[in-house]
Amino acid sequence: MSQGEFQAANPYASFGSSIADAPASERADFIRKTYSHLTMAVFACAALVWAFFQTGLLDQFAPILLQNRMYMLVVFGGFMLVSWIADNWARSTTSVEKQYAGLVLYVAAEAVFLAPMLWAANQYSLEFSNGETVSILPAASLITLVMFGGLSAIAWFSGADFSFL
Repeated sequence: MSQGEFQAANPYASFGSSIADAPASERADFIRKTYSHLTMAVFACAALVWAFFQTGLLDQFAPILLQNRMYMLVVFGGFMLVSWIADNWARSTTSVEKQYAGLVLYVAAEAVFLAPMLWAANQYSLEFSNGETVSILPAASLITLVMFGGLSAIAWFSGADFSFL
């Protein structure tokens, strides 16, 4: 698909240089679609990390990765390379399928990148003065889920125009 064909098929191309030039109803629809994609990507990343925890892969590989800074440097470098490829695919005008492939590749890379750090965070817990102990990772995950879910719900259901932000 050529650039011209892509722009002809793109419902947002007629508004000018950005979605900000579109009518308010079109902007609201665009924002809902964007938040839907973002929500699905975040939940997919969380599901992949959860799967890494459940399979026991992290218990085998995370201590090895975290004991040597050079190993984590390789993980950082690999993440940068895969992110660059995923970004090129996501910005592609070739096809929508290639754009989604870029999103999927990036989500998978993010899960692999975050998993060792989340494993390390899971090794710590908070101890309160009453003797109760709470693991840090589930508490932080719950707070993040509630905040992200709340903000996403506001964007989806309020119909408010947040373009001023």
